[in-house]
Amino acid sequence: TLQHLSVTKAFVDEGVHETNDSTLTDEEIKLIKLLKSLQNESVVHQQRLIEAQTDWLEALEKLDSEKQIIEETFREFCQSNNYLALNDKISLQETIEERQSKSSTLDLPNYEEQNKYISFQQKYLHMAKTHN
Repeated sequence: TLQHLSVTKAFVDEGVHETNDSTLTDEEIKLIKLLKSLQNESVVHQQRLIEAQTDWLEALEKLDSEKQIIEETFREFCQSNNYLALNDKISLQETIEERQSKSSTLDLPNYEEQNKYISFQQKYLHMAKTHN
């Protein structure tokens, strides 16, 4: 039986599907074919797994790049509007609310800027929470 196992392994490794070796039974030949088929299927699944892992890594890199762009845009926006960003994660929301409450008249450009700032802040905080 040890000889049969080594012959079987050799056939599987070399990809031989049929043999004229009279020492192998029909059942052993069928098993060899089945093993070779399973081996080929395994290779296909391994290739698919590698492709999926590669796609996943590329997606992570893209997300990280987008996160960095959002963070940089948010920082620039904060600096250009004299808003503070604490720890590059959370802005000083109290100061914004205080400024809004002191402003009795609605200054439309300022209102739009504040909405833009709040929108950036929400995106930024969401990214910070989901990627940490």
